[in-house]
Amino acid sequence: MVKVYICSDCKSNKCSSKKGIEIYELLRQYMYLVDEVELIMSKCMCDQGCKGYKLQIQEKTYTHIEVNEIEQLLFEHYPR
Repeated sequence: MVKVYICSDCKSNKCSSKKGIEIYELLRQYMYLVDEVELIMSKCMCDQGCKGYKLQIQEKTYTHIEVNEIEQLLFEHYPR
């Protein structure tokens, strides 16, 4: 299961739902590697400054995710 946590109400206004949707759409292109993708919209959980979007793959959580990093992270967990 790949979980994508997206802040829908960032306290610091650094995150926008647009970037989270871009990440989600990119993940959908790799569905042949991943059994399920779960998109989770949530209130901001950052207590001390924005930590960016979270991506959880096989119990490992990544923060400060950029769209261009998604493919590399997926192939680390799901090699061809």
